[in-house]
Amino acid sequence: MGRFDEAIAETKRGMELDPFNPLMSASLGWTYFVARRYDEAIGHLKKVVELAPDLAMTHIWLSWSYLMTELYGEAIDEAEQAFSLDPNPITIAFLAYAYGASGRRDEALNLLDSLLALSTQLWLDPIIVAFAYMGIGENDQSLEWLEKGYKERSPMLVHLRLFPPADHLRADHRFQDLMRRMNYPE
Repeated sequence: MGRFDEAIAETKRGMELDPFNPLMSASLGWTYFVARRYDEAIGHLKKVVELAPDLAMTHIWLSWSYLMTELYGEAIDEAEQAFSLDPNPITIAFLAYAYGASGRRDEALNLLDSLLALSTQLWLDPIIVAFAYMGIGENDQSLEWLEKGYKERSPMLVHLRLFPPADHLRADHRFQDLMRRMNYPE
């Protein structure tokens, strides 16, 4: 955990082995992102978007990278593009985060309401709802949904330890307790 230089080297090796796989190339952008090397993430992911514009996840990762550098207009453009390519609960949640983090609270809350309504009709991974709450700064609600994700054994929790948008929660004792219970290696 947190061995970013090794992760970047291995991802680059994967790209050498499979140079025409846009998801492999996008993974390097994700690795730069979790390493908090946002400028490199942005530069790389922009190239991937040029090569594979229909890959929604690349737009999401580019949006996150823009958000971390406070390039809110670009972040919203990318999140909206991801949603238009693949409208699903994950892209709704990430668009809600982008709107919320960019100060467009009403739009974020409308999307959050849509997610909450969906959660009464079908199972949603609680972590995506937590992400939407993170974007609008509702830390208590976000932590409640993270806890729900823990209880339901959400597969998305594996990313939480390194996920930059959760950084503002790290000092909270509830977040620290959740990380401790997840038994991450040191």
